[in-house]
Amino acid sequence: MPVMNGYEATKVLRSSGRAYIRDIPIVAMSANAFADDVLKSKKAGIL
Repeated sequence: MPVMNGYEATKVLRSSGRAYIRDIPIVAMSANAFADDVLKSKKAGIL
């Protein structure tokens, strides 16, 4: 993405303060499959 990556975009959405956005599932696909990558996704709020 030109301005921010998926982790950053998810963090912005999750921290918006709107309750309905916190409950919307965000699913990401990536070739990164290391445990650290999975942890970063979970911390950002990606399922």
